[in-house]
Amino acid sequence: MSTDRAIPAEQVPVPRFPGLETAAPADQQQVNIVKLIHRNLRGRYLLAGILAGVFGLGGAAAGYLFPTPKYRSEGWLDVRSTIVTATSDQTNIMPMFTNFVNKQVRLLQDDRVIQQAMNSEEWRAFKRPRTPEAMLDFKSSITVTTAPGAQDLILVSFTDEKAEAALQGLRQTVIAYQNIYGDQGTEKAKLAQTQVLRDKQAKLTEDKRKLQTNIDFARKEFARDHGSDDFLQLSDRLSKQHFDLKDRLAVMRFALLERGVDPEKKDAAEDQQPGTAPAPAAQPKTAEELALLDRDIAQIFETRNRAARNLDLLIAKGRLPQHPERVRAEIELDAVEKELSARVEAWNANPKAATAAAPAPGAAAPVQTVAEQKLAFRNLSTQAETLAAALARVNSDRDRIVLMQTQLKDADTELEAVNSRLEKMALDTAVEKQIGRVEANIPDKGEVPQILNADPRKKFAALGLIAGGGLPVAILFLLGLLDRRFRYADQADDELGTSRLLGILPDLPTTTDDPEQVAAAVHSVHHIRSRLQLSNAPHQIYLVTSPTSGDGKTSLSLSLAVSFTASGARVLLVDFDLIGHGLTSQLGLSRSRGIGHKLVDGDLTDLIVDTAVSGLSLIPAGNDDASCAPRISRKSLDNLLGSLRTQFDTIIVDTGPILGSLEANLAATLADGVVIVVGRGQQGSYMQETSRHLQQIGARIAGVVFNRAHTTDFKRSTTVNASFRSIRSAAEAAAKSPPPEAAPGFERLGTLARRVAIDARR
Repeated sequence: MSTDRAIPAEQVPVPRFPGLETAAPADQQQVNIVKLIHRNLRGRYLLAGILAGVFGLGGAAAGYLFPTPKYRSEGWLDVRSTIVTATSDQTNIMPMFTNFVNKQVRLLQDDRVIQQAMNSEEWRAFKRPRTPEAMLDFKSSITVTTAPGAQDLILVSFTDEKAEAALQGLRQTVIAYQNIYGDQGTEKAKLAQTQVLRDKQAKLTEDKRKLQTNIDFARKEFARDHGSDDFLQLSDRLSKQHFDLKDRLAVMRFALLERGVDPEKKDAAEDQQPGTAPAPAAQPKTAEELALLDRDIAQIFETRNRAARNLDLLIAKGRLPQHPERVRAEIELDAVEKELSARVEAWNANPKAATAAAPAPGAAAPVQTVAEQKLAFRNLSTQAETLAAALARVNSDRDRIVLMQTQLKDADTELEAVNSRLEKMALDTAVEKQIGRVEANIPDKGEVPQILNADPRKKFAALGLIAGGGLPVAILFLLGLLDRRFRYADQADDELGTSRLLGILPDLPTTTDDPEQVAAAVHSVHHIRSRLQLSNAPHQIYLVTSPTSGDGKTSLSLSLAVSFTASGARVLLVDFDLIGHGLTSQLGLSRSRGIGHKLVDGDLTDLIVDTAVSGLSLIPAGNDDASCAPRISRKSLDNLLGSLRTQFDTIIVDTGPILGSLEANLAATLADGVVIVVGRGQQGSYMQETSRHLQQIGARIAGVVFNRAHTTDFKRSTTVNASFRSIRSAAEAAAKSPPPEAAPGFERLGTLARRVAIDARR
């Protein structure tokens, strides 16, 4: 039973067609380098060879002429590695000698050394610039290394185009190094630095002594004033006492407010008896007020206060919202607050029943008069103020002692760093004094170097040849990579897999003098038709489409239909390209209303018309059918094709491009097989999108036909010529014989279809 909606791809049973088997994923991932190069350079080999030769010769010439031979002047520095002691004749290798030598290697290439060498009169005589760029060139000409197997030798060389410049560059560099980093200059600098460190050492020692004295005196004063020298414990104890007094004052304040008395205000009515005070207006009481009247509420209120203080303490300790302790504290506080709110609401709802409860435990002792209760509040307030003042004095003295202790710790850390630095400098100085000067051995002024560096011209010429020759080849290869169009048949073979390719059709001109080419083209159509016939049971419906327009699908549809008639089949062509209707035009059967209106109106009379080709019928498309495309249902098309299956052996449906045609999507889900036509020059991405689209809508892909192939490419195709070679002689003889008389109407067919029709009449 057919429906109007498209069938999902995963629900449509897909029969096996020859040519549909795809390679395994492992095979798809394998890359043939030779094929990849051939694919991207094919058709450009001659151009690539010419450009590679021209650019390669140019690069070789430039590589040979560009470098200039240079001269190298060499010398060395002898670093004394042994230490001679004054108390014995023994000698020892100095500690960290390798580090010392490496340091001299770096100093020889220091910017100060380079600048002084370039400013010398001997170097300025060559009239070289002294710009930052020239300084970098000078520095790159110096090579400083240690001798292999002799760590006490530093090898120095200077390379330049002129022999005299190579000599002076070496000499002036070594002389500048001795002037700047000789013993005298470094000794003065080290003495000055040592003196600065010793002054700082003395100052820090005195600061430490004063701070320690002040701390001892401050602790004695603290013990004398407060009775204990443990200032941290005393501060914590007083803070807790002050916090408890404030809680008691809050409870007493609420008790007085409950009796209508402001504890902070003095008036004449404060001695009134509780019974004589005017009763306040009835209004809901707060939890704090009820805690003074109800024992249970007072207990819950105290529990809530402890939970709140516990949460505040955790927050003060830096516990984050997601910390387990803080989460538990928040849950506990929320539960107690909910219970307290429920008790308060119940009390306010029925105050008469609640007033009979006993006074809350822990509340202030009962006071007979307001005056006595107010006096107790004022006495407790005075105690709290006195305790707060004492706490402030303790905290002030504590902060002063903690600050001095922090300063003492910082001074001690800084003094340790200064002492460590002085010890290291003393060791370095002792070692350098025992080693002595670094002795230099460099060429004399008259010793012009005759050492010619290795001639790099041959190497640069070879590199220029390779780079120059490879550049155009690489550019052409890159252009091939960027060009994803199908230019040759084997590209479609590689992209789609050989098993998906039904056949190759040549770019057959309208008039051609090559009978073998015509015969091969006709044979290719028959070859494609035979593969389709062998793929499934009779009464098959084939849909011919393409990714975009201009790929030659209409020509292939007509040629295949004529080929099917040549095998004796009753063939029906359905022009379901409602916009282009090229098939109807080629057969000379154009009309205003065709299959589109027939399917929409439901009137299928006079739908099929005969053509000039024997055994070939057509359901034409009308010139006005384009407006019917959105209104055609899948059910009506399914019913039509189902009724035609018994009347014809083969039905070929020609549609518009699958990526932009409404009617092509409908017909693709109903056809037994979809033949995709890919023309030379088509983008590979469009073909891949077409394949994915057909799979998504549940269409059955019968295979792909590569159209308008180059003549040479067509002739090389084993897909076509493997079978054509066996009948080549007969085909050539038939091609040379006079063709049979063409039937009326053949002249309107396309070149390929007309040739197939003429071949079928032989």
